[in-house]
Amino acid sequence: MKFGAVVVATLLVSPLSLAAPSPAPERAAASPRIEPGTQGTVRTVLQGTDVVDLPLEFLGLYEDAIGPGYDLYLVRLSGAEADKVGIAAGMSGSPVYVDGEIVGALSYRIGFLPKEPIAGVTPIRDMLDAARAQTAPSGSGSGGVAPIATPIFLGGVARPVAEHLQAELEKLGFVFVMSGGGESDDTGVPAPLGPGSPVGVQLVRGDMTVAATGTVTWVDDTRVLAFGHPMLGVGRTDLPMVAADVLYTLPDLGGSVRLSTVGQALGAFREDRLTAIVGQLGVDARTVPVKLRVEGGDHPTREFSFELARHSSLTPVLAGAVVSNALVLSVGYDEAATVRIDGQIRVAGLPTVPVRIAVASGPGSHPYVTAAARIGQLVATLYGNPFSELDIDAIDLRIDIARERTEYRLESIHFDRGPVRPGQLLEVTCVLASYRAEAQSRALEIQVPPDVGTGSPLSLVIGDPASVARVLGNPLARRLQSADDLESYIRILGEVPASDRLTAVLYRKAAGAVSRGAALAGLPLTAANLLGSQPGGSGDGYLTVAPLASAGLKLDGPVEGSVLAAVEVEGSRPGAKEDEP
Repeated sequence: MKFGAVVVATLLVSPLSLAAPSPAPERAAASPRIEPGTQGTVRTVLQGTDVVDLPLEFLGLYEDAIGPGYDLYLVRLSGAEADKVGIAAGMSGSPVYVDGEIVGALSYRIGFLPKEPIAGVTPIRDMLDAARAQTAPSGSGSGGVAPIATPIFLGGVARPVAEHLQAELEKLGFVFVMSGGGESDDTGVPAPLGPGSPVGVQLVRGDMTVAATGTVTWVDDTRVLAFGHPMLGVGRTDLPMVAADVLYTLPDLGGSVRLSTVGQALGAFREDRLTAIVGQLGVDARTVPVKLRVEGGDHPTREFSFELARHSSLTPVLAGAVVSNALVLSVGYDEAATVRIDGQIRVAGLPTVPVRIAVASGPGSHPYVTAAARIGQLVATLYGNPFSELDIDAIDLRIDIARERTEYRLESIHFDRGPVRPGQLLEVTCVLASYRAEAQSRALEIQVPPDVGTGSPLSLVIGDPASVARVLGNPLARRLQSADDLESYIRILGEVPASDRLTAVLYRKAAGAVSRGAALAGLPLTAANLLGSQPGGSGDGYLTVAPLASAGLKLDGPVEGSVLAAVEVEGSRPGAKEDEP
């Protein structure tokens, strides 16, 4: 089901109609200790949306199991279903009852390969504290105690993308279920959400689906408690809450798992705490819209649309995944290709960040994975800024695909080696080796500054942007490190050039420094010493060269390699010394 249908369905449903009656949990919180041998039940769904009660026995209280002051009840499930599936991934949050009173949520697995269906139960009083944001933001137990795994389901995802996404999401603690789960086509009113109901956290919706699933513990009017443990442990959050349907609970010796689909939007999860994730029904979670226009490949121009969950760790991974998936769907599995991406990332109240990326296939590298990784790195850099949280309003990208590997290596440069005059246009011929093709010659012109003066030896560096930056002392990276506010940080980030730009810089040795996001060249030595050793710089603020002029040439594929050459200025004195810090 597409997002438009989700929104319409949500608007037609009153929040109160989604909540099934639930016992008041405060009554159980008054006497949290339960004697060993006490019989109870756990309420969960093993298939469809039908809630079943499985018998269990309390074994005791495991004190401080997930942190100081945070205990777990130890229980053992029994019966044919428990013997068959054990403690399955996706059962987190299944409410546990004693004499009709809710006492907690099935939430933790005990041991690594247990022979019995033994689990930990998070007390309901601690989950209520999570609803009041009174618990620590993270924590997941230790030793043989760990949260029951949260399964991730994918829909519309190509296999190589799914494999890459699996590796990234498992780092965040999810258990991966191969593509096949996805959004249901049901556009009717969702079943009432109550204790034991499956529930989803939608991470991507649109032309691709990524969703995590678990179980509801308790519903009170518009408030929902689920999982009984953290999902990511980040405290305050804003993630889409959606209905879920269990296709089947798959028994597996390596760990049983509930196979599910997700459906209509129900609300948003607002808290991700040590003892629960907490949602609110009838509200919308803010997402990051992504629009992709893909040209080239096996199809006419194709457009893709997605909405990504907003999260500093997840959003970069998801942004890379949707780009990679769109590329693979556009060209199949052919690795011989060149990908160029242009577009922008719009940030609320701040400058727009231009996106310029060029990659080509190479030994052991898939261009679609590489391009996606670059997108993810850029988004991660934005979220990881040292100043404040930010909101990404939208990501809009145009992607051009060439069905061949096009890349270059700079082999040599040629120009008139005689003295140049101030103000002269220096013409340089660049010889580029091309992959599986004849070498090419490209002309590049760079203007010698009219005020360069005599007696100043100059140098010329030409090559790919990264190599040229290293020769100059990586001024852009240093400027980014020294930025003193978020706006300048984002502006500097937007200056990063694409690797398909052959770059030339004319420079000379001179004392300089980086300060507050600006590169200051040609400073007196004392000023360079002062600025280059400012607090936080650790001496890395020094610059030893001053760029005088630059030029560039855009190619149809990435370039690598660099060449340095000396340039003599007419009237310069042989052996003249330059300023040095």
